[in-house]
Amino acid sequence: MIEHFEGRVGDALAITLSGEIQAISFSSSVPFEFRLVRNHEPVQLPLAVQKLAEWQTFDPRNAESCYTTVYPHKGGTRGLDADGLGIKTRGLFLGTKFVLLVWKRE
Repeated sequence: MIEHFEGRVGDALAITLSGEIQAISFSSSVPFEFRLVRNHEPVQLPLAVQKLAEWQTFDPRNAESCYTTVYPHKGGTRGLDADGLGIKTRGLFLGTKFVLLVWKRE
């Protein structure tokens, strides 16, 4: 299932879901930077997806279509726990709207 959230560059956006998420994607007319946070604080993620806890550039002209949050786990794979998870953003175009799509892992 895909969930839709709207935010503004320069603000934090809570991912108000329960369970695990398997991927995120953005849509925006302007570039910005983002990182995953938990309870509005920097987060330590499993090594396979740790880069999403560091500032990443989203540029609509040259963007990855989707960022996976699924990582290897003993016996298979796991998605990120959505509890307290959010996106922090920054960029030159403060206040510009963006859309965050989140794939919930079923």
